[in-house]
Amino acid sequence: MGPMRRALTSLLATLAVATVAGGALLPAIGCATAHIDPELYGAKKIVIASVYARKTIYLDNVSGLAPGLYENDYGGEVVEMELGDTEGALGDIFGADIVPAGKAMQSKAYGRLPEVQPPEDFTRINDMTAVDVDAASAAPTLGALAQSVGADAAVVLRHDFALSRDRFEVNAGVTAFDRCNILVVDAQGKRLWDDVVVVRIPASEMMGGAFGVALPTGNWGDEARQLARRTARDAIDQLERRYRAARKEAN
Repeated sequence: MGPMRRALTSLLATLAVATVAGGALLPAIGCATAHIDPELYGAKKIVIASVYARKTIYLDNVSGLAPGLYENDYGGEVVEMELGDTEGALGDIFGADIVPAGKAMQSKAYGRLPEVQPPEDFTRINDMTAVDVDAASAAPTLGALAQSVGADAAVVLRHDFALSRDRFEVNAGVTAFDRCNILVVDAQGKRLWDDVVVVRIPASEMMGGAFGVALPTGNWGDEARQLARRTARDAIDQLERRYRAARKEAN
């Protein structure tokens, strides 16, 4: 099983347990209060270490598509299009000054960040490192980066986009997903917030019919990017709701 197949299998397994009465899917996964170290609420300056995605919007069992469409770079394009809004949204979520990745990259500490493998499968928007949030060295190196730029914490955001004919057959089963990871580490290398949200949007909500069938490649690409952008924005909104709920609970 390849890495993209494992990622989608994990994503769909998460969805399988996210049901409400009557078996209907929740519009977004992860509405429970997140575990966030209260230290994060006092952060005044946070540096963006990386915002990245798997380059490909992974397609699983979507009929009517040309084989060449399975090798696409739409995931990377979506992150690049959303980058400015994402930086602003992170500032709004934390209520802190955001140090952009461009400044972080000027620090020698930036070169020590662990890169997710294989690196060619992931974006390097504006030459940002696709940081491996699960690596043992992620927390200490992110802490060192925060220290080097005078920030209280460093943040990494990762997206994995997919279009799949899922088992629940919602609107003919074609659904867009974004599995979004966030990692925030303080300047001492302590993980303050390590979380995942999964957002799903039935494709026909936006297309009004069967997704991608008999459409020219250009039109299909526009639809895929539009859906992925919508899921990326919903993921940020979900993270903000989690953060505010956790902070309210802590007060």
